[in-house]
Amino acid sequence: MVFRFNYPLLLLLIPIVVAFVLFRAKRLFRLAAWRRRLIVALRVVVAILLILCISGFGLKKTSDSATTVFVVDSSDSAANSRKAAEDFIRKAIKSKKSSDKVAVVNFGTNTAVEAIPSENINFTSIQTEINGKFTDIEQALKNAAALIPAEDRKRIVLISDGEENAGDAQKAVKALAGQGISLDVYPVGNEIGDEVLIKKIDVPETLRLNDKFEVSVKISSNVKTTGKLKLFKDRELANEISIDIQEGDNNFVFSDTALKGGVVTYSAEIVAEDDTLSQNNKMSSFSYIEDKARILVIHDKDEGGTELAKIMETDAEVQIIRPENVPVTMEELQKYDGFIMSNVSAEKLDDKFLDNLEICIRHLGKGLLVTGGSDSYALGGYYKTVLEKVLPVNMDIKTKEEDPNLGLVMVIDKSGSMADGQYGVSKVELAKEAAIRATEALKSNDMVGVIAFDSAYKWVVKTRKADNLKSIQDSIGTIRADGGTSILPALEEAYLSLKNADTKLKHIILLTDGEAEKTGYSELVSKIREAKITLSTVAVGSQADTLLLKALAAGGGGRFYATDEFTDIPKIFAKETFLAGKSYLNNRTFTPKLTAYSPILSEIESIPSLDGYVGTSAKSTARVIFSSDQDDPILATWQYGLGRTAAWTSDAKGMWTSSWMQWEQSPRFWKNLISWLIQKKVKDDYSLTGGIINGKGNLELTLPADERLENETVEATIVSPGGKEEIVKLEPISPGVYRGSFTGDETGVYIANVSVNSNGETVKNINSGIIIPYSPEYDRIGKSDGNLLEKLAVEGGGRILSKPEEVFSGQLKQTVAINDMTNPLLILVIILLMLDIALRRLNIPFEKLEPVVSKIAEKSEAVAGMLVKQFKRERKSVAKQLKTEKVEEKIQKPVVKVKQDNEIKVAKKDMIKEVSKKNETDSDISKILAKQRNRKR
Repeated sequence: MVFRFNYPLLLLLIPIVVAFVLFRAKRLFRLAAWRRRLIVALRVVVAILLILCISGFGLKKTSDSATTVFVVDSSDSAANSRKAAEDFIRKAIKSKKSSDKVAVVNFGTNTAVEAIPSENINFTSIQTEINGKFTDIEQALKNAAALIPAEDRKRIVLISDGEENAGDAQKAVKALAGQGISLDVYPVGNEIGDEVLIKKIDVPETLRLNDKFEVSVKISSNVKTTGKLKLFKDRELANEISIDIQEGDNNFVFSDTALKGGVVTYSAEIVAEDDTLSQNNKMSSFSYIEDKARILVIHDKDEGGTELAKIMETDAEVQIIRPENVPVTMEELQKYDGFIMSNVSAEKLDDKFLDNLEICIRHLGKGLLVTGGSDSYALGGYYKTVLEKVLPVNMDIKTKEEDPNLGLVMVIDKSGSMADGQYGVSKVELAKEAAIRATEALKSNDMVGVIAFDSAYKWVVKTRKADNLKSIQDSIGTIRADGGTSILPALEEAYLSLKNADTKLKHIILLTDGEAEKTGYSELVSKIREAKITLSTVAVGSQADTLLLKALAAGGGGRFYATDEFTDIPKIFAKETFLAGKSYLNNRTFTPKLTAYSPILSEIESIPSLDGYVGTSAKSTARVIFSSDQDDPILATWQYGLGRTAAWTSDAKGMWTSSWMQWEQSPRFWKNLISWLIQKKVKDDYSLTGGIINGKGNLELTLPADERLENETVEATIVSPGGKEEIVKLEPISPGVYRGSFTGDETGVYIANVSVNSNGETVKNINSGIIIPYSPEYDRIGKSDGNLLEKLAVEGGGRILSKPEEVFSGQLKQTVAINDMTNPLLILVIILLMLDIALRRLNIPFEKLEPVVSKIAEKSEAVAGMLVKQFKRERKSVAKQLKTEKVEEKIQKPVVKVKQDNEIKVAKKDMIKEVSKKNETDSDISKILAKQRNRKR
């Protein structure tokens, strides 16, 4: 055991501090000599201890215990050797000493701890699961080293095939050597069978329309065989050839012509007669074919997008489609530069299409234009959907005066047929859910009523204020299906209930799935209309009388819904409740007001009038270019992520825009608007590349050599083949070159959108694809350095093991543990300081120690005698000091104070008498002096 100092030069302070303490000791002259000497000694010791603390004083101790960590390679390349590794560990453990600790770590791409260090390890087999796509020995060794206690002798046993394809194991071994960790290696076999794999597929990065080009496929093989090579273009088989495969590299070329614009994906696949792995038989690449802008126009039966398609057909490739046929995958949507939705209801659009459309706009810089009509915006169910999220307007309008309250009565069919349903849920249950959801959209000053009918009607909730929703909803939950169908009495009762209701807006929703009375409705509908009550109807299933319900909705000034999807019922009721409280259709002629300038208005000097629009409200960051005579948005735009969207709240068919569409500058206006949305693609000299490095995706951006940016930041949004988003910050590695890493654990094409910012503003958006091929783990032909394990053992100061018994037979480096003494020294300093204070400040009655000393003296006369002599010497010393003080006082005091001196003299004599009466061993000098000073006062 030896000493250790982190800062040994600080020990030079010891003589300086001791000298300072001795110098300051002169101020203790009033204390007894023995007490003064003790205090000085304490302070010297405290000073020395404090210097030892700040100098990093510690004790070195050699450790006798050892810890061994088995690091097992479970990557896919070593999967066949797992049992051999498990047998090796079990046999090795049997030969360890009882004091040896053992741990087990499992690794591939990631690392998992199978067993923590323990003297009584019970290992049977590897239980943890890891990602086997890569072999990262470096990270595994680091994690294994972290498990070993610092004071133990250290050993790591690496069990691997040595096929490293992520990280740098040699770098980790150098760090292990610095920590005194010995690295032994046990190589496991990795038999390589017949293997044929695709090494590379090359296509031009960019092409022009009608360009002829070649697709090159490189195949590597360790066997002479035959097979079939397939080439897929956008997932469709484009070509297939039979090939002879030679050992080594084989190159094959396909010819193709760029017939359509946008991103085109090519995939090559090899099916060989003699092959082992399938993971390395396929590889993909892509090319961007520059062409006219591609625009997807979505419209419904009214064909509201036809006129816009005609205007754009000379400048862009336009495809028109119905909402039920929209593409839904990212691969299909990213081929379009822009999207136009003309009077399309959100209820007819696939949710996956809407979700991927939002990604395309936000991350890929696509454009979206939505035009108005009776099935768009709030009327089309955009409220709280993806469409409302991406558009620059909100669906809920802001009324110019106080919001009117609503009286709503829901008339619900509860006949026996309503007990039927889909997926185990009846229609009546969905109708109840719809009614409950509708009440949640009401305000407390609104009124609500619910009538359930079969062959007769029954009030479930009598029309009342919607101020106690729980009570209302509990009542709705009591509806049960039974009986026939009779609509007229229930509808009339709803009319009578709302006729005199004190609300500004009045609305009835009628839901039924069957047929009822054919006549008798005309007079009732007239009364409903005269009472300014609106009526909407919902036909559920094919048995409903749709003709009757359409007529009722038309006569009642409401909307008709027909659905076979019973799960749509709650959405319909919620929409109706939302629409009933406000007026969204604005049918009047006005000339839009210019409220903000935009490049969209380039070359446009005046605009015609409009005859109507759908009410919306602009978002706070939107740019409203045109507004109505009531300041509602007519044309609003904004930037959504990297893309742009625009809301045109009038139509594009001619219902409200007859003058606008016939206007001579109408084509210029629409072309300007759509061109602004699409954003021209500029390639410039930017280079964006990517791939896999050390098991992670790598992205590198190179700016043009002559481009200089100030305070630049580069950020990329990576979208994986599975649709997962990851935001990556690219850091500069050299002038004009930026690099970042992402997860990259999927195989295929990743979409990268890079935003280059300078001084807080976006100066460039760059879109590209990144090909992530199969893992190097499956490249059984291009193997890594076969001597890696031998190099690791040499650099790690270990051995290459051949038998399990050898693991614990080797000698390990001695480990010196350092016990930091700072805390114990500080505790001792505190104790000594408290003793110092006690000696200086406390009047401890030493005379009370005499009985104790006497008892001790009886048992040990020699010790007691020494104590008595010491006390006597102290008493004589005190008496002599008193005489000296007496003489000094006589000399110095004037005559007028003689009387006072006599009193002091008497006091001293009294004290001497008291002392003589006590046992001769009494030497409490401090108390005697204290009494003397008190008498003087």
